Amino acid sequence: MTILASLCLAAASFSCAVSQTAQPCSAQEYRQFDFWVGNWAAYDAQGNLQGHNLVERVYGDCVVQENWRGVKGGTGSSFNIYDSTRKVWHQTWVSNSGTLLTMEGNLQGTDMVLIGKQIDAKGLPVLNRTTWSPTKNGVHQVWDISSDDGKTWQVIYDGFLRPEKDEPRS
Repeated sequence: MTILASLCLAAASFSCAVSQTAQPCSAQEYRQFDFWVGNWAAYDAQGNLQGHNLVERVYGDCVVQENWRGVKGGTGSSFNIYDSTRKVWHQTWVSNSGTLLTMEGNLQGTDMVLIGKQIDAKGLPVLNRTTWSPTKNGVHQVWDISSDDGKTWQVIYDGFLRPEKDEPRS
């Protein structure tokens, strides 16, 4: 009986040790958004600086965190994580203007596309869609909205992220 108990205890210890060394976010899906990770300067289509965006892998490489600082004083941050149980990427964005935006989606080809519903100031539903596309010089990010359930879209941000030459400013 003591031999059986010893074997059970040893098996439980081994199982516990194995689970403690396994990387929880090591599946390749967790790396799908890595092209966005970097210290970026954001420009509009005319080449005007719009802001700075520091995007890092955090929390054991499970989360992609964005830290935005606009040239006009706007700031915001997003947390992005792959939800392996539902097979979707999730983003929660918050800003110093009181904006809360949640979006979900997936990698479509080489582009990350996330969509979420929000209620506008008039109490009407609005769809937000953001598409991040890797380019040879950085990332192209387009944020558009739809007030007719996705039949038509209006671009509200069209940005080009290029590597920042200096350390981020606080």
